[in-house]
Amino acid sequence: MVRDGGNEGVNSQVRIRLARPTFFGEELDLLKEVLESGWWKQGPKVEELEREFAGFVGSRHAVAVSSGTAALHIALEISGLRQVVCPDFTWPAVPNSAMILGKKLQLVDVNLDTYNVDQMERDETERSFGPTDYSEIDAALVPTHIFGNPVDMTKVKGKFVIEDAACALGSYLGQVHVGTFGDCGCFSFDPRKLLPTGEGGMLVTDSDEIAEKARLLRWHGFKDGKFVDYGYNFKLTDIQAAVGLVQLKHLPEILHRRTYQAMQYKGLIQDLDVPVKPQESVLGAVPNYQAYVVRLPRRISNVTVRAEMLKHGVETQLGTYAVHAQPSFLGFGHDLPVSQILYETTLALPAYHELTLQQQQTVIEALKKTITDSCILV
Repeated sequence: MVRDGGNEGVNSQVRIRLARPTFFGEELDLLKEVLESGWWKQGPKVEELEREFAGFVGSRHAVAVSSGTAALHIALEISGLRQVVCPDFTWPAVPNSAMILGKKLQLVDVNLDTYNVDQMERDETERSFGPTDYSEIDAALVPTHIFGNPVDMTKVKGKFVIEDAACALGSYLGQVHVGTFGDCGCFSFDPRKLLPTGEGGMLVTDSDEIAEKARLLRWHGFKDGKFVDYGYNFKLTDIQAAVGLVQLKHLPEILHRRTYQAMQYKGLIQDLDVPVKPQESVLGAVPNYQAYVVRLPRRISNVTVRAEMLKHGVETQLGTYAVHAQPSFLGFGHDLPVSQILYETTLALPAYHELTLQQQQTVIEALKKTITDSCILV
């Protein structure tokens, strides 16, 4: 039996939550096994999850860590490069890690329709990022498959490519799972992701050298009974891995359900007489619809829409952040107009396994009423 793992007590106004992890019931059996074994930290269940995850995405190696941010931090350190280039419209995990590691950060703009970078190579038209040939500079390129929407990886070329696939488990470009195009890919197991373990993440790579270094970095450089290098305490526990194994088993049905919900949302939005535009994908992309995000008309603030939607009992969220506009990153970016627009106008609608068509209709009806209410115009 599928049961919802959410908490209705978060806000008494909310009738339809933004996101809720799904509890399938089988997790209890594996958790009992782990708890009774006495091996609660990183152990055999983590190794099993790594094998199953690598097989699912089609990678030679999978290294489980404590969060998606930990995976990205490790990947940036392994790159050994002095600069980091990443999209400005993103969760600040990569920029934060770059700053902590003492790397030079370059933020780039994104596409208004896909919310992703168009390319990370020489742009002869200077339309997107200017005439910078990233394949010739000392920089790690970190494209983000934002909200599980695949970047066109054929247009990302550099010395070291790290795919921020935090939201993108189950997303493909053609027949290839995202996160496996670059030198390594990083995934998140946050509760809003499609494989939630509470916290956790995974770094995948086909490189033996990168995998070995990642394993050393996640646990204080420890190997064969000795500390052979420096490192962190970025381990995943067997308790978390037990939950992850069950979630991974059910991932195909979760992906099927999310795709169905996305198609329902698309149809409902097309019937609206207000200009709301869903996120678009490049040719050949198969998104996992980790989040269903739309762009509001430019004259309407997503902050105000969120507040008004909550009055209708519907929880929403802004898409994500324009990093350069955050107080901790002021001065790190300029001329990033699309990212700024998306920061101010994108809205994530409720999306989770148990969401019904009737609830989706309620969401869209509330959105229509909110947008057409003249009091929210800015």
